[in-house]
Amino acid sequence: MQLAGDVETLPGHARSPHLHRIARPLVSWWHGNHATGSWFGLRPRLDGTGIVVEGSWLSDTSLVLEGGARRRAAGRYLLDVNATFDLERLAGLRGATLFVDGQRHHGREGSADAGDLQGVSGFDAEDRLQIAEAWLELRPAAGLRIKLGKVDANGEFAYVDAAAELVHASAGMSPTLLALPTYPDPAWSLNLFADRGGLHLGLGVYDGATLQGEATGDHAPRWLLDGERFWIGEAAWRWPRGRLAAGLWHYEGRVERLDGGGRDGTGGRYLTAEAAVAGDPEGRGLRLFLQWGSADDAVSEVRRHLGAGLRWGGPLTARPDDALIAYASRVTPSRDLDPATRPETATELTYRLQLTPFLALQPDLQWIRHPGGAGLDDTTLVGLRVEVVL
Repeated sequence: MQLAGDVETLPGHARSPHLHRIARPLVSWWHGNHATGSWFGLRPRLDGTGIVVEGSWLSDTSLVLEGGARRRAAGRYLLDVNATFDLERLAGLRGATLFVDGQRHHGREGSADAGDLQGVSGFDAEDRLQIAEAWLELRPAAGLRIKLGKVDANGEFAYVDAAAELVHASAGMSPTLLALPTYPDPAWSLNLFADRGGLHLGLGVYDGATLQGEATGDHAPRWLLDGERFWIGEAAWRWPRGRLAAGLWHYEGRVERLDGGGRDGTGGRYLTAEAAVAGDPEGRGLRLFLQWGSADDAVSEVRRHLGAGLRWGGPLTARPDDALIAYASRVTPSRDLDPATRPETATELTYRLQLTPFLALQPDLQWIRHPGGAGLDDTTLVGLRVEVVL
């Protein structure tokens, strides 16, 4: 019996009514979107009322084969459970949505072994249990959107859709955005967005405490009155086969300079671009993407970043939901660091094997030249990501 097939394709000797009753729900589950199923019909009933509950379990295991700081294996996982409430359907509030997201992270950071600057995994973090996001979104008019609450800024700014499945941290956002309030430290914020045709404009003001070394997970929403704020703005143009975005950011608080002094405020700028060059832009085909970022090198260890990659969706005819992704990311260190510090270049090759709609396995290979900028041998690292949609 093959779960990937239909129940009717079972061999003749297996087509008994008893086996049929067992196999049909198993096949239905295997082809479903969630590992936890429909909760005996509760999930679709909740969806029908305007309450959508989702979850995921993500694990990364990495092993340094050569170079780096130490040759050993490291593992970590992230459990994420969230709920979206359609307040228009639930309470008659037109265009209103409430979102709450809880996270549990545990494990050791892979970069501690690789010794790199950029981060070998986008969800490396210290252990924590937190309400990661809690926000209210309003749509008062066509093309206008207001988001207020605790928000992961990378969900709205500086993202690249084609790079979302990569493991390496720089694929999620440029490392020059040193104060961006994103995982593992989303922050309280006010965001305004406007869309007209293909043009998108976004502006956000956030609690900027992460640049002071503080975790924002337990911060109260008092930042509008007494916190140092982080500002970010982005303009983007979207067309049927791609997207181009440019952004500026500024942190208004006191920051430490790399030379030991201090100053008021710091900032930077970034660009992202992605385009489908062959095939379906949302499915099988080739998509190219680029990242560029620049920061104040008196404050940031990384003053410039350039990233580029290629995503090949459905590389095998029989596996249209798989993806092969290649990526390279180069960071130029601050001129205020040791003159011997050299640019770090990370390359990644990964294959996402979509076994079912809810289960993906992703073997990963990374090679890092000049990890940390100086003093370490080039790093070769292998890993495996497992993602389960709950």
